[in-house]
Amino acid sequence: MNAKRLAIIVGAILVVSFIIYSWLGGFTDPELGLAEQPAYQLIGTEYRGVFNHPRVRTLFDEARTKVTEQGTGAIGIFYPEGDQPTQDTLSRFIGYWPGKVNRLRPENLAKVVQADKAVVVTLSMHPLVMPDKAEVREMAARFASEQGLRLSEQNLELYFPDNRMEIIFFPEGSSL
Repeated sequence: MNAKRLAIIVGAILVVSFIIYSWLGGFTDPELGLAEQPAYQLIGTEYRGVFNHPRVRTLFDEARTKVTEQGTGAIGIFYPEGDQPTQDTLSRFIGYWPGKVNRLRPENLAKVVQADKAVVVTLSMHPLVMPDKAEVREMAARFASEQGLRLSEQNLELYFPDNRMEIIFFPEGSSL
């Protein structure tokens, strides 16, 4: 194969890759905002254990089923101690976020997360091209600093059916 043919093939691959990356939203920047007195109610299950245990997938799938059945809301994962495992153990609350705070039946296990302020990062690109959580946390920390806030380790992830994701970071001193 001569060099000209190879250059054409490599060029075509690069153009196709660029188009796919663009189509997936790879050039879309995360949106950062400040939420005043946010309140999030998750209906689900508390889990404490290893980071990637099969039970986590089961809880996630149950929440996805609830979102599908309700036709609204999102899958929510709240990390009360942060999202970095310590000694292979992670605490989180996994459930369904109905989109507003509702009255619940006693049999529902719920976690209500509210604070005076929170930094909300919206990621609207496809999951394949989303920035990793550490990058998002860095962006949120810079934004929070500009607002005179310092972030705690606590955060909430909301996964919407349209592949959009919101990560809510809570400032230090929030009573959750």
